[in-house]
Amino acid sequence: MATPFSMAWVLITEGNEKRLDPDDNLFEVVFDGYQLFPMNEHLEVRRHRKSDQIGTADIEQLSLKDGKTICHYRLVSLYSVN
Repeated sequence: MATPFSMAWVLITEGNEKRLDPDDNLFEVVFDGYQLFPMNEHLEVRRHRKSDQIGTADIEQLSLKDGKTICHYRLVSLYSVN
């Protein structure tokens, strides 16, 4: 069975992000399937596909393993805390 693969320019977290360090803006989110993101670009961050943009992030690390993508990103701007 093939593993889903996609290339994305918007980071959609579905509310599953977790902060890696309480004193830093570094977050981790895990996606099912393999997803690639541009590494040297600011990306929109959204909670859901149809929700408004909540911020901008830079991808710091992508790991593809066991049919999952582990994405570490740094939030560079936040539009709203809600």
